Amino acid sequence: MSDDRQPHFTRMTVSLPVALKRRMERVKGRTNWSAVASRAFEDELENLDPTTVDIEELEREHEDLRRRVAALLERVEAPCVDII
Repeated sequence: MSDDRQPHFTRMTVSLPVALKRRMERVKGRTNWSAVASRAFEDELENLDPTTVDIEELEREHEDLRRRVAALLERVEAPCVDII
């Protein structure tokens, strides 16, 4: 019987530069490289997946855009001054 609360895993092969693999072997046992790789894959997928929306990032972009438009409107509505 399968326990649906447990995540299911699969194996895959990843190619690494030899120098990187040697550095990883020097810290063997102190890092869960599968977890590190999983996080990196998740991060990359979020960057690539157009259906993934980061609400906080959208709010920051919206606020930045609002400030920029307000500043532009102030410049346009300001009285013109001749610069000599």
